[in-house]
Formats: sequence, C-alpha cells, structure tokens
Amino acid sequence: MLDDLRMAENWQPAEHDRKHVLTLSGRTELPGGITLSPIFRYMSANPFTMYNSQLDLDRNGTNWDPIPAGTYTGEGADAFTVEHNGRQGGARAGDYINLDVRFGWRARPSEGDTLDIYFDLINVLNRPNFFVASWANGDQNSGNFSRYTLLRSGGIPRQANFGIRYGF
Repeated sequence: MLDDLRMAENWQPAEHDRKHVLTLSGRTELPGGITLSPIFRYMSANPFTMYNSQLDLDRNGTNWDPIPAGTYTGEGADAFTVEHNGRQGGARAGDYINLDVRFGWRARPSEGDTLDIYFDLINVLNRPNFFVASWANGDQNSGNFSRYTLLRSGGIPRQANFGIRYGF
C-alpha cells in the first residue's frame, strides 16, 4: 500500500510529462513568388491515473488510489483501451499529431510597401486530438472512464483561413 513510509512508491510522472515532443517546420519558395510553410507537431501521450472513487484502499481518507495494474477499456462511444501499471500516472493516452500549412505570396507595390496574401490550412490531417486526464477519464465509477471526451486545443476539425496584409 502507498503511505508516507513508502515515499518511493508514491513517485509518479507529472500530469503534463511527455516522453516525446517533435516539431518540424520549414519554409520554401515556389515559382511565382509563392511560399510554402508547413508546421508538423507530434507529442506522445501524457500520463494519467486510473482510480476508483468508491474505494480508499490505503485508508488515508482520500479516494484517489490507483486501481490494480491491467488492461482497461471504456464503454460506449469513443472508448479506448489502455495499459495501466497500477501506480499514480500509470497510464498514457491521447497523443497529439497536427499538420498546418501556409501558402503565401508577397508583392511590393512601391518602395518600402508590401502586400502579403496568404492561405492557411489548419489541421490538414483532420485528426481529432483528445485530452485525457485523471479527473476527466480516470475514475472507474464515471461514465467517462477510459473514453475520449475532451478535445485538446488544436484538435479542431480541418479549417482554412485567408488573409491580406498591407505593410507600409
């Protein structure tokens, strides 16, 4: 059991700990003065604790004790399966992948002035990026246990933006 005498067993990764974070970006010029600027982002899943709010396994007055190690699957729409190691922060789910692309063109109508026209494609892969957290998806007594329920910022459907900028 976890208690103050076994502090080493209380170690856990932080809720926002990610083992891998990768960002690739670039800019290239195409014929006709067009620029292409992609940004790709990947972040591995963040840790969360799976627990049962009805149980106080170590009798310390809090119902935040991790459930036993094993494979758990939610029920209903958007359920996911995850391995839990039986410790705080013992499961990981909800990796993040996103690709945004900007096409741009710049004209110089007069000396010192610029006219920029751009078109952005946001979330080109049209991939939902779900947020998974102990409080939202880790309680075995919740209807949201092991289910995707929250979108991370940037998890929006594919979108496009168009803009014009005049600099002087």
